Amino acid sequence: MIVKLTETTSAAVAAHLAELRESGLAPALGRVFTLIVVVPEAAEVEAALAVTTQASKEHPCRVIVVSGTCVEGDNEPQAGVLDAEIRVGAEAGASDVVILHGRGDVGSPQTLVTPLLLPDSPIVVWWPTDPPLSPSSDPLGRIAHRRITDSRETADPVARLRELANQYVPGDSDLSWSGVTLWRAMLVLAASEPPLSAITGVDLYGNGQHPAMRMIGAWLALKLDVEVRMHQVAGAATICRVELHRQGGDVVLDRVDGSPTAVLSRPGVPDVRVVLPRRATADCLMEELRRLDVDATYGQVITTGLDKVAEVVL
Repeated sequence: MIVKLTETTSAAVAAHLAELRESGLAPALGRVFTLIVVVPEAAEVEAALAVTTQASKEHPCRVIVVSGTCVEGDNEPQAGVLDAEIRVGAEAGASDVVILHGRGDVGSPQTLVTPLLLPDSPIVVWWPTDPPLSPSSDPLGRIAHRRITDSRETADPVARLRELANQYVPGDSDLSWSGVTLWRAMLVLAASEPPLSAITGVDLYGNGQHPAMRMIGAWLALKLDVEVRMHQVAGAATICRVELHRQGGDVVLDRVDGSPTAVLSRPGVPDVRVVLPRRATADCLMEELRRLDVDATYGQVITTGLDKVAEVVL
């Protein structure tokens, strides 16, 4: 069910949502947190909601999408107008969705969302595309328990990742980190099998300008305390190959770009093919929403590990 409200207020939207719930047209409250999604343009709303709909299957929540467009023409101040849309049922997945679209001066984002927040529950803010330089200083970021960015969707991902590192506050996280979870799990498993000689160095191959390369490299450098070198592979989208060097023989995880599987090579045993797909944004967001406390490992990796990785070798 979709209900559209024009020239309205956040309080009126909250009242209408309560009426839908009392009439049985919206599900009873069973949400565990509020997810605020910030998109600069109305055209980006549906793509963001496609991701939250998938994530809501595991994490029922209230989704508030905050969208705004620049006023065209001259720069004279214009009175603000707030339009809203409520989605419940099949159109919203396991969540209830409120879309707020402001034109002109409609007040601060925090003021807009406050009447719609679930009481006594955590607040998560997700910026699907271009996050603020300091998420914790953003008006919505200041009220959030968790702040989720996606440096992969910015014009200069590596530069943005470093900006996020400089402005890191506990509670921040970036989807480039959850994007390499499967790589990290596979490398831990492979390196823990005998022979257990010490790892002396690491070489990474792939797209050196993709945050995934930087994050996996930073994690390995921090965890192993060895030199990590990155090598650029022409045409690669993200990580292609990881080599863990040790005296007993190298551990190599090699994935053809775009393939859902990789080849794992270890000394003394036949090569095996393992499942290692490139993770969808919805999967990454679901992982981040599983924990609403501080991800201490991510904090160490982004603030300390990034500086330990050697720059890209062409």
